[in-house]
Amino acid sequence: MKNIVSGFELQKFNEVKENSFSAKTHMLNEFIKDDKIYLPIKDIGGIYFFWWTGNIDFFMNSAIKCYYNLKGKRSLSELVKVEFSADWIEKSTFDNKICLYIGKSTNIKGRVSKHLKLQTKDIWRNYNKNNGSKPNSESQLRIGIERIFDKHLSDGLIDNISISWFDLSGYNNGINRFYLENYLIGKYFPLFNIDIER
Repeated sequence: MKNIVSGFELQKFNEVKENSFSAKTHMLNEFIKDDKIYLPIKDIGGIYFFWWTGNIDFFMNSAIKCYYNLKGKRSLSELVKVEFSADWIEKSTFDNKICLYIGKSTNIKGRVSKHLKLQTKDIWRNYNKNNGSKPNSESQLRIGIERIFDKHLSDGLIDNISISWFDLSGYNNGINRFYLENYLIGKYFPLFNIDIER
């Protein structure tokens, strides 16, 4: 018998709304060894969060000085300037943690590995951080952090980042992951969940 995807489950939505994802974080560097990620969540899908758990003033001072440009795949000349304001960062701050990125995946461990690309020494090789292009479309955390601080993620920056997640494994949770990711992005205003229309 085939599984039936019944649609969005209000129970899961309420369960996620009641969770404090900023309170259930784990330091990212606890799971990294020899440029590989070892998250204890093999084959788990769901919603995941990246947080800045280091000094907030240090982050804010660097972020409000940073700006970069974005361009869509179809726009060759028009750029959109992105600047972080203190208000935006404050709106993204919960329990003394800044929400950097929220994502969904059928395999959180694999997706986190793509965010970090730990075995790629220079992700910006052949790219300019301000010309609107970016090295790829899957390493949003690393790209965002390296734009703000203008240095490599492994240069002490990863020691300030934590992760949390909510298990929504399985094919039947595909719709839940879709709606909950959008809801949580609207609630937490993560700094690196930005792009422009293609």
